[in-house]
Amino acid sequence: MEIKAKRAVPLSEVKKILKKRAEESEELTYEQQQALEHAEKFAPSEKAQKEVMKKLKEIGELPEECAVTLANIKPKKAETVKAVLAKYKLDQNEELVNNVLKAVG
Repeated sequence: MEIKAKRAVPLSEVKKILKKRAEESEELTYEQQQALEHAEKFAPSEKAQKEVMKKLKEIGELPEECAVTLANIKPKKAETVKAVLAKYKLDQNEELVNNVLKAVG
């Protein structure tokens, strides 16, 4: 398999991609099968995830990869948001944290 590009992908899109690949009679690797099972268990609907991504992009301070991570885990607590923001070396001010919590809530 050839890697053509690398980008962060919302969990609902992972589910869609892997289901399509499985339906096209391509055998999934162990890792892909595990990812599909995880996505089927935890991914919100594609529509719901797109809405969360839209709200996160409107905040304007979040890189795409950070927004995808936040949309995938949908944090409920400020501490979780701060941990994700710290991973991406972003400011963890209360306004940003509250805006993220509203967007994913």
